[in-house]
Formats: sequence, C-alpha cells, structure tokens
Amino acid sequence: MNAESPGPETLPAQGGKGAEKDSSTAEMCALIRSVESRRPEKGRILDDPFAHHFIQDRKYRLMFSWRMFAMSAARAYDALFSGWAAEIILRYRHSDELIRRAVESGCTQVVILGAGYDSTALRSPGGAGTVYYEVDKPDIQRKKQEIIQQNSLPIGPSVKYVSCDFEAGDDLLTSLVERGFDPAKPSFVSWLGVTYYLTEASVRATLQKLDTACAPGSRIVFDYILPSVVEGTIGHSGALRGTKFAAKRGEPFAFGVEGSRLDHILPENGGLRMAQNHTVPQLLEMYGDPKDFWLAVSDFIGVVELERT
Repeated sequence: MNAESPGPETLPAQGGKGAEKDSSTAEMCALIRSVESRRPEKGRILDDPFAHHFIQDRKYRLMFSWRMFAMSAARAYDALFSGWAAEIILRYRHSDELIRRAVESGCTQVVILGAGYDSTALRSPGGAGTVYYEVDKPDIQRKKQEIIQQNSLPIGPSVKYVSCDFEAGDDLLTSLVERGFDPAKPSFVSWLGVTYYLTEASVRATLQKLDTACAPGSRIVFDYILPSVVEGTIGHSGALRGTKFAAKRGEPFAFGVEGSRLDHILPENGGLRMAQNHTVPQLLEMYGDPKDFWLAVSDFIGVVELERT
C-alpha cells in the first residue's frame, strides 16, 4: 500500500449466496484479464499485472501458474462462449483509455459502479487529489480489501468504498456524497459488466441518478447486450450459451437494448448525451490487430460513452 495516500477503509463482514455468485463472476473476469496480460507485450491489448491476485479458486490459480495451460483453458472457454472474453478485455482497455484522458484533463473523481474485482484503481493514473470511488455490495468489497492487504498491492490514488445495491433500491447519489463525492465537480463513471443483469427500470433509474450526480463535463462508459441475447433468439451459439449459463447460475440476463435505441433509455429532459457507441469489433480495430487477435470477436455486445452536457 502506498504510504503517500490513504488506504481503503474496512467494511463490516457480510456474506451469503449472493456474495458467492458475485465473487465467482468477478473472479472469471479477473482470470480472463490475467491471461491476456501474460501474452507477449507486442500483441497485448490489456496490461493488468494485478488481475491474477484476485483469482481465488484453486483450479483457476493452477491454470494461471502455467502460461500455456492458461492460454489453452482460455481458448477452450472462448470456443464455448465465443465473444464474451474478447468483450471483457476490450471494454477494460477502452475504459482505461477514457479514464486516462479524463484524469489528464483534470478530472479528480472516478466512479467504478459494480466494481467487483476491477483493478482500475490499482493501475490507472491518479493526478493530484484524484479519488476512485468503488461502488458494490459490502461483502465483495470486504473480500477485495482482504486480497489487496494480503498481497500488499500498491494503491496509488485514494480509494473509497461505497456500499450500494442497485436492485435493492439503494440511493446511489446519497451513498456517494456520504463518502465525499462532490456532484459539482466533473467525474468519470465506469459501469462495466452490470447492465444486462439488471432490469430496464433499474438501468433507467441508475442513469437518472448519474444524470443528477454528474456535473457538466462528466463522462460515463457502460456496456450493453442486444435484446435477442436476453431473449435467447440470437443466432450466435456463444451468445446463447452465455445466456443459458447466466440463467443456470441464478443470474439471468434481464436487459438488452439495440445500439440505435440507446437514446431512448436516457433520462428525458436530462443532460446525458451520446458521445460514442462502439461494437466489440470496432474496439478491436482501435486497440489491436483483427488479423492477429487470439479470441473470437462478435458484435452482440456494445460499449457506449455518454457525456453530461
């Protein structure tokens, strides 16, 4: 832990089956990021040297210990669930780039919604006074802090943990303000790997809260899936297997939207506007070589950036 900046504050212990599911999902994302980070630097899209610390499952840790075994396991996963692993890597790379630009432009508030085992606060730039607000359920936040402390991971910028359950109706803005967030200052919000597990009402309510919480000049990035993925009608085997797998785990996909209709879920008469909307193949064109990428890339997932005007 960096002595120059305050460390994370400890949250009370809470657990339950929901926490185990959230941890499992977060761990799988960490595993995919870790495998990508072990690829040769020349063709690497995402560099996350901290991801492997969040792999707690013994069989997953065994996979990571041998690079070739890890690559083989990841390719097997990609063969079954084609499109999902590539999206995880590219959405984080895109978010990293947007955060870097925001911080360089003077943004001092970065909010990570549904943070899970996200390592953004560990590896992203932190200018003077930059604060990272990690928003998630308290049980997974507690586990994350334990992992950080056990591995003596360096925390550069100040990190504040904000307990909030979207589906339970917790007030996001109130929770942020209580931890020191200033709605009058521009901020950057990263909301990845979350919206498709929420109801449309929850997605709209969260965007409404962000519209209120974010000052002009703020940016928000989030990913989404198509309605046909949620409905199970898409003609893509990897997407369909992902839908069935999520349902089997008790976390069915609940929300999807066409990229052309994203404007319809934004708050009416609000200040949020579309800035960018990219499919995963488009992100690969931006950050990698489509001819040399090792994972299957599909366009049933998109990553959108909003601006608060």
